[in-house]
Amino acid sequence: METHIRIKPSWQIFTENDTLIFYNSYGKGVLFLFNDVMKQLLQLLSNPITEKEFINQLTASIPATKKDIKALIDKMKSLHILEKYIPVQIEAYAHQKFQTQLSFFDLLQPLPSLQSKLDLQQKLRTTKMLIIGCGGIGCSLLQSIAAAGIEQITIIDGDMVELNNLGKQLLFTHEDIGEYKTEAAANQLRRIAPDAVVTPITTFINNATQLQDILEKNPKPDFIFLSADEPNLPLWLDAVCKNLQLSFMKVSYLGSVGFIGPLIIPGGKRFSEIIQLANFDELQNEFTRLHNKNHKHASTVFTNSIIANLAITECLK
Repeated sequence: METHIRIKPSWQIFTENDTLIFYNSYGKGVLFLFNDVMKQLLQLLSNPITEKEFINQLTASIPATKKDIKALIDKMKSLHILEKYIPVQIEAYAHQKFQTQLSFFDLLQPLPSLQSKLDLQQKLRTTKMLIIGCGGIGCSLLQSIAAAGIEQITIIDGDMVELNNLGKQLLFTHEDIGEYKTEAAANQLRRIAPDAVVTPITTFINNATQLQDILEKNPKPDFIFLSADEPNLPLWLDAVCKNLQLSFMKVSYLGSVGFIGPLIIPGGKRFSEIIQLANFDELQNEFTRLHNKNHKHASTVFTNSIIANLAITECLK
């Protein structure tokens, strides 16, 4: 099937006097003289058309050579206004479901064709993601990555769903109270993304050795989000990821302030080199632990969602 061309859906088009303005979501306007050439161009591109047909029809309707029209097309491609596509791709499941997300990818990194955006979505689909901690931020992370089309998801948490979770953890309902968070979250993610393979691991992480054992016995994740509250977990995970050459990001609260990062990758600076964590065991005694074991971060469903989705966006970049 022949390759077609079109104006990318992320662009809007406006006119002001004799100026044609192409405007995309990041506020970058591209200006053209709104003459007969551009009028015919917009009319032809309003329907499916191959590049060859487009050049032939445009040269037949205006006083311009094929070389001139080809130069105009090349310019609009270089400005990331036009893209190549095959009509069957428009009807593809991935395009129908993730059209606006594909446009977002294109804004982050302009791509020459619809196929190149679909390839990115396919890469996302096969990405193996691990979330440690299924609290407020963890639930928002899980919900968003499943909705974004990531289909290989593992969840680690040892808690059960309680009534006080429901006001801040989007994946759970009253029917889930008393169920393990991992199982309840997995069931909800399968409703969001029926093709997803969700692996719940119901346990608390108590040391680095246990964590490494879990990671070695399961499919190697491409990325890990750490959103659990255990204060020693960042250093345990940092050590394990260094051993296994894995990438991770901590996403949590520091007091009542959202904390995103750092992003730790193989060969880069380690978490312990970037963040100096206090030794929480040394700062507590038998009396303070009685209170701190019941500590809950001040948070809302709104802040949890914002923090989680900012973290995901940073990773996508």
